[in-house]
Amino acid sequence: MATISHEIRTPLNSILGFAGLVAADPGLSPDSRRRLDLIERAGRSLVEIVNDLLDFSKLEAGRMELDPEPLAPAVVLRDAMAIAAPAAEAKTLALRVEIEGDDKQALFLLDETRLRQVLLNLLSNAIKFTRDGHVTARLELSERRLRFEVSDTGIGIAPDVQARLFQRFTQADSSISRGYGGTGLGLAISKALVTRMGGEIGVVSAPGRGSCFWVELPAHPAQPTPRLDAAAPKPCDTRGARVLLVDDHHVNRELGCALLTLGGHEVITAEDGASAVSLLRDQDFDLVLMDVHMPVMDGLAATNAIRAMGGTKARVPILALSADVMPEQVARCVAAGMDGHLAKPIVRDALLAAVARFTAPSEQDLARSASSNL
Repeated sequence: MATISHEIRTPLNSILGFAGLVAADPGLSPDSRRRLDLIERAGRSLVEIVNDLLDFSKLEAGRMELDPEPLAPAVVLRDAMAIAAPAAEAKTLALRVEIEGDDKQALFLLDETRLRQVLLNLLSNAIKFTRDGHVTARLELSERRLRFEVSDTGIGIAPDVQARLFQRFTQADSSISRGYGGTGLGLAISKALVTRMGGEIGVVSAPGRGSCFWVELPAHPAQPTPRLDAAAPKPCDTRGARVLLVDDHHVNRELGCALLTLGGHEVITAEDGASAVSLLRDQDFDLVLMDVHMPVMDGLAATNAIRAMGGTKARVPILALSADVMPEQVARCVAAGMDGHLAKPIVRDALLAAVARFTAPSEQDLARSASSNL
């Protein structure tokens, strides 16, 4: 599954990336813009399918790890509703949020990413299968349990198929898949995640009367975690960075170069790790964006070679820019000396935000700059 994911994400990177670049052209005709939007939506749907398959394979292999932290369930629910809102607005569906409990901002020990994933799946299904009316998300807070409900005024589900909904690759019938799409994995993944969190998931529904999916999780009250970076924010540095982009696919290099250049950065490219190491010896860069699988020298070996250089060269920030997204693959990048990981297909905003973060001047740099101006 990891190999298949990598091979699908690589061409998707080009499809979505260049579609986004062309869509930014102000001279596009309305018809061309609409067609590009269809390409992007189809590409994003394919990314979601690949992500579902990867998540399910990780759950099946027992490799899905939870990362609980203190958070307010009400905040997570509202965030999920905000993400789902554009899809509801496109169908003129009303979205409602109801939160009940003595302390609506109470903190509990939960995995924010996985809880949001479950809620987004339920909200996405509710919106998908509702033609008119509304979708309501409800949260009940108590000392012993957290209960989430997502109800809709959609097509409903027959009793004889409700028991099969949480099985893998299952939808109500073949017409559902043809009419609405999807892998039939979303609810199976949600059930597995909720079970890992020690909770339960279920549905109450009837044909033509909508559906109500519910999730109950044990309530583990938590205290806020002290933030170590609570100091005043660093000044924003708007200068362009000098970036070394390393990728063996010329299309990926062209796309990355275009995105970074539009973001105001200077880009030098290399087609393999050996070329990258040679360039870094002779030139200075603010950041290296490193692919992993390359001929001659792969990204992991190149990172090891850079870290062994010594001096300022060895400390240059290196980010993996790779279609390898499995946790163990990301861990290998970090173990090799990389500072972070960006997944393909590239999301422009995430790419530029990462460049800004890793090329911002340190407090020592700011102090030296201030003293030199005195």
